Amino acid sequence: MYIINDTYFQSPKYVIPNLEESDSKAFAELERLIDNTCRLFLQTILTDAEIVDFETHLVAGMFPIVTTGIPEKWIDLVNGKDDWKGLIQTNGTAKTSLLVDLVYYNWLVENVSYMTGFGDAKANPKGADNVNPTQRIVNTWNDFLFLYQDFSTSNYLYNVINSQETFSNSQSLISFLKLNFVEKNRPIYEYKNQLGL
Repeated sequence: MYIINDTYFQSPKYVIPNLEESDSKAFAELERLIDNTCRLFLQTILTDAEIVDFETHLVAGMFPIVTTGIPEKWIDLVNGKDDWKGLIQTNGTAKTSLLVDLVYYNWLVENVSYMTGFGDAKANPKGADNVNPTQRIVNTWNDFLFLYQDFSTSNYLYNVINSQETFSNSQSLISFLKLNFVEKNRPIYEYKNQLGL
């Protein structure tokens, strides 16, 4: 695992079937997605030297609870500072992170269909109706973007419709990085509309 683990996917918002079964293929798949997605994302927002320095402080891929000896900038990035809520947040037993939204988005996209010997297929269980997953995929992606980037660089129409400018009192990750880290050309993404476009 890398910064987050399977305990972040206990909320009904991030349902991953069969995650708690022993010998779970779902757990192995989630672990792979966390490792790949989170590390790749950090590589896009931090410089190579920063990534190397940051990873020297991880213990088995996770940020330690006891932060003695860790530079303040890494503690602030992970746990938050002032208006920046941090890469990981804990409220009682509830855990959340913008990394969870990103990993869950990738999980949803990968699990819309699967490859078989006959090509791309979709599960059709008895007693269940297939639904269009686009709404959940779009909402998860937009939730990630809401925490990742500034409204000034986002889709203005999305912000007006969802009135998120009025109730957000937290700083985006991009803003936090601009103030506290080496300047880098970080990616800016587009919000998706309800059609998935």
